[in-house]
Amino acid sequence: LQWQKFYGRDYYEWGSGGGSWYYYSEDNFQHCASLTDGRFAAVGQTANNGGSGVGSINNNVMLTVWNSDGTVSWTKWISVDSTQNNNSSNVGSTFVDDIGVDGSNNVYILLYSNPNTHLVKFNSSGTVQWKKTWSSNIGFTDSIAVTKSGDIFVGANSGSFGSYVPGIMKLNSSGTVQWTKTFTGANFGGDHMFVDQEENVWLRGTSDSTAVCVDSNGNVVRAVSVDTDSGGGYFRGFTVNEGYMTVL
Repeated sequence: LQWQKFYGRDYYEWGSGGGSWYYYSEDNFQHCASLTDGRFAAVGQTANNGGSGVGSINNNVMLTVWNSDGTVSWTKWISVDSTQNNNSSNVGSTFVDDIGVDGSNNVYILLYSNPNTHLVKFNSSGTVQWKKTWSSNIGFTDSIAVTKSGDIFVGANSGSFGSYVPGIMKLNSSGTVQWTKTFTGANFGGDHMFVDQEENVWLRGTSDSTAVCVDSNGNVVRAVSVDTDSGGGYFRGFTVNEGYMTVL
């Protein structure tokens, strides 16, 4: 262990009288990605306690890039289509789906603010380069994967619970949509994806231990299935490095 840092709040209150939990005030990081210069980025949520009787809380997104020694390089507090840091009324919230980094250390974050999905690109110094918004291209967005050259793949699921249809949308480094594809009947989903050294996109299976490889044009080129025992199983996570797959 080289260093350890603690940030933010973690606060619950026990409601008086009714014996119920108040809404919490909390900060937590949920996704991280490494930069080529030794820095790393993490993105997560802030939640604000509205107090007793408030029907909802306001969530915002925090994005921080740290230097290799643990000092903060830059940080952002992000609210899209909502009222930032409001803890006294029912307001819209911004939620984070995923984070990605390209070979030039540009940082991309995928956000959701009902009913829209947003993709925001920051340069290596934290300046916003562009923001793209859409509402229905491929359904409920889950994750992103970014190539070294800055191509972005957005994974999503459409349909309803039990019959989701996975899909991928590809954007170039300027945020222009290149193509959108869905995979009806495919047994994989967009909730976990990454890019390998050859810039193929790998997706995790939805209900079994299946990983699917999709090329830069959206064509399925490979599928791998691993069962842990006769009862089957499913992936918690996996990586592919020089042709070898490591599965959790």
